[in-house]
Order: sequence, then structure tokens, then C-alpha cells
Amino acid sequence: MFVFDSSDLPTIDIPIVVGNDPFTIRLNQPSLDDLIVDEAFAHAATQPGVSQQALAFKARYAHRLASVIGWDGINDAAGTPVAFSTERLVLLLGKYPEIMGQLAEHLSRLYSTDDPVPVQA
Repeated sequence: MFVFDSSDLPTIDIPIVVGNDPFTIRLNQPSLDDLIVDEAFAHAATQPGVSQQALAFKARYAHRLASVIGWDGINDAAGTPVAFSTERLVLLLGKYPEIMGQLAEHLSRLYSTDDPVPVQA
């Protein structure tokens, strides 16, 4: 009997630096299906109409950000590790847009190949 263990899924750690403070964002390695969906969003972004392009771009990055599953090295003011959640990720990206820039660069490299082999950060 085959037993699926989600710990068998490959993950990728992306190093991020804000100021002088490094931390790591962890995501699932994109699957072939992820790459196909991403390519569909890329195609939609080339279609006529600025609003259509903006929606496709937003959907593409929302799809990519859904692969983020955790982080290490993010603490509160007392030094206690902050537990990862999607809501906290959105807050973090809103408060520190430079994080999105660094993460987007790594995500673009991960999704720019037909061969879902992890790109070393």
C-alpha cells in the first residue's frame, strides 16, 4: 500500500535580508502542474486590455505565493519566533515591500523552466 507523506515533498529555502537582518522563507518546489498553471497566467497577461493584464499578473503572483509554507528567523520584539501563516505573510509583504522584490526574483527563476528542478538560492 502506498502511503503519502507530505514530508517527502521537496522544499526550497529562500534567503531574505531586510536591513541587516536575514531570515529564510520556505516554499514547496513547483510541480509540473504549478509550472503549467503559471504559464497560463503568463499567457493571459499578454492578452489585450490593461485590466485583464493586471488581473492575470495578480493571479500569477498569488498562485506563486501559495507555494510559501513557512519561514525561519522571524521573531517578535521579545525574541519569540513568529509562527508562519498566510495572513502573516501578506502582512509582512505589505509592510516590507523589499521582501516581495527578493522573493519575486527567486520565484521568477523557479518558474522560468519546464524542468521543475530546484534553483539554488
